[in-house]
Amino acid sequence: DLVTGVFTMWDHAESASGGLAARSAPDFTDFLERVVAEDRHLFLEGQPAPGESFAVDYRVDEDGEITWRRSQGRAVGDANGRTVALRGTTIDVTATREAEAEAAAVFRRTVEVAYDAFVGADGQGRITDWNPAAEQMFGWPAEEVLGELMVDHVFVAEDRPYYQDRIEALSASGADQL
Repeated sequence: DLVTGVFTMWDHAESASGGLAARSAPDFTDFLERVVAEDRHLFLEGQPAPGESFAVDYRVDEDGEITWRRSQGRAVGDANGRTVALRGTTIDVTATREAEAEAAAVFRRTVEVAYDAFVGADGQGRITDWNPAAEQMFGWPAEEVLGELMVDHVFVAEDRPYYQDRIEALSASGADQL
C-alpha cells in the first residue's frame, strides 16, 4: 500500500523479503533496509501509473548473504487516477542470475579464443566487443576501436554509407545491439 507503506498481504514472505516475514506487516522502510544500497533507487525513483505493469530485479542482503529478487505485477489506482498500491509477486532469482553470469563468462571466453573475428556493437553502431581475431583481421587493437563507429573500422569507405543507413534504421526500430 503506497499510502500507508504497509505490506498488506505477506504469504511466503520469508524467502521473498530476506527474512522480514518474522515481523507482522513490515513497512516499506523495513523492506528498503534489506535492499542493497546500490539498488534502492529502483524503489525510490518514480512509480508506475495505475494499470501499468512493473518488473524489477534487485539484490537483498540476508544477514550478509546477497541474493537476487524479481518483483513484478501491476499498479493499482484510486478513483482520482493516483497510484495507491502495487500488487504482484516476488521470487528469488539468484540461481538464474548466477547461471546467466556463468553463461556470459563462457561466451566471453569463447569469443576471446575464437579464430574468427567477433565485433559486437550497440544500437547506435558503436563497437562494444572486439576480439583478438578482429584485431588481427582489421588491424586495430581493441583499445583504439571500442566506442568507435563500427562502419569506420569494418567496412571499406565506399560501403560505409550503405551500412550506416542500415544501422540507423535498426537503431530507429529500437534495437539496443546489432
